[in-house]
Amino acid sequence: MRLVFAIAMLIAAPVWAQQAQDYEAPPVDTLYPLPEVEGAVPWELLLNIQLIYEGIDLVPEYPPDIQALEGEQVQVVGFLMPLAMDGTRGLLSMISPACPFCLPGGPETFVELLAEEPMEWTEDAVLVVGKLELLADSYSGFYYRLRETERLPMPPSS
Repeated sequence: MRLVFAIAMLIAAPVWAQQAQDYEAPPVDTLYPLPEVEGAVPWELLLNIQLIYEGIDLVPEYPPDIQALEGEQVQVVGFLMPLAMDGTRGLLSMISPACPFCLPGGPETFVELLAEEPMEWTEDAVLVVGKLELLADSYSGFYYRLRETERLPMPPSS
């Protein structure tokens, strides 16, 4: 039985590797488009990662323009999804969530938010600011985190 399992794994491994190489990020056009805010990091940039194998782990590889933002205070526009009842932890999603129990995209479409003060939840797009952390060595399932996150007022549309 172990031999059959080992043979099946050897046959399936190239298929898994090919699927990882053929991965494409979701389109930026979503059902509810995000407003453009001058100075905010665009999702097109955050989606620009490659997934590579480190041993048996599939991890994100960030291009230099994203690496340059690590530890910097950045602004991002997205849809807020609360993760903690007190409003101090949440996700910022590129895609408007259609179901409160479902994640609308892959890990590249989210930024984990950690805030000192509670953030008020809304169904509308929000603008947040915080210190960007890249999570290549994290097993949290996310690729980005903003620490010391604050919600900013959304500038008026022009």
